[in-house]
Amino acid sequence: MSSILKVSEIQDPTGKKVLQNTGSILQVVNHSYTTNTTTTGGFVDAGGSSFTITPTSATNKILIMADTSFQFTGGGGERPSGQALINYNGSNIDPQTNAIDFLHSVVDQTFYIRMSRQVYVTAASTSAVTIKIQVAKYNGTNAQVNGAAGSTSYVTAMEISA
Repeated sequence: MSSILKVSEIQDPTGKKVLQNTGSILQVVNHSYTTNTTTTGGFVDAGGSSFTITPTSATNKILIMADTSFQFTGGGGERPSGQALINYNGSNIDPQTNAIDFLHSVVDQTFYIRMSRQVYVTAASTSAVTIKIQVAKYNGTNAQVNGAAGSTSYVTAMEISA
C-alpha cells in the first residue's frame, strides 16, 4: 500500500522554509506608476515609484528590473542628458553611479526614451525594504519621468532563495 503526503510548506521552528531550492523565486512584486516627475538638476525621487518588498531571509537575493519612461528637453544650446538610478532601502545600488545614461546628439531638442535596467542585490533584511527610482538632469532644460501623455513606468522585484 502506498501513501501520499501533501503539504503546502514545511518550516523550521523559526518560520524559515525548509525544502526550498536555491535559486527558486519566492515572491514577485510588480509595481507601475504614472506620476509625472520633473527635475531641473540633481537626483530626485520619481513620484509614485516607491514600493516595498519584505524578504523572507536576509541572505536571499533580490532581482530588481526597472522599465522607465523618460523625456529629456534640451535648451540654452545644450544637448539634453541625464541619468536614472535604482535605490534600494535608501542606497543607490545601481552600478551606473555618476555616469550619464542619456545624451542626445542634437542641441535644444526634446527626446523620449525608455530606460530598462536590472540589479541583483542581497536582501540584507527580513523587514520591509523600499525600492524606488531616482532621476537627474545634467544638461539641457529638464528631465521628466512619465513626461509624455499616457506614459507608465514599471518596476519588478523578485526574491530568489540563496
